[in-house]
Amino acid sequence: MVEVVFMARVTKDPQERTNELIDAAEELFLTNGYDKTSVSDIVKKIGVAQGTFYYYFQTKEEILDAIAVRYFTMIMRECDKIDRCQPAPQQLRLMFQALFRVSMHPGKQGNSRVFRYLFPEKHFHLLERIEQRGYEMLGSVFFEDH
Repeated sequence: MVEVVFMARVTKDPQERTNELIDAAEELFLTNGYDKTSVSDIVKKIGVAQGTFYYYFQTKEEILDAIAVRYFTMIMRECDKIDRCQPAPQQLRLMFQALFRVSMHPGKQGNSRVFRYLFPEKHFHLLERIEQRGYEMLGSVFFEDH
């Protein structure tokens, strides 16, 4: 006799599920590398069907973009705390401290650095995309008068 086990479908808040997928992707990218991580790996890590991934993200590059947005948002929050009445050199120093504090944050992986899995030359197009996203999100922090 074969025993069949049915697992209940777990429904989560969309933002919670999105964050789960992003966390899993980031950890796998850092552990295995971007190229060696598949969408299947990401969904297996959190125990959901592959269709769940495609409900939230169209491609693996899109989830990479979501990781970038997460970090740039963290940098923006840190920069928003800077007192704009301070001298410009002090503000700049504090902005760089915020940038390094966020980019060196360990995340859930332990001792990761942001996007170190993208440094191979073949990923230059991805780095350009992330750089462009950074300019879009952080340009006002660094280049506009406050």
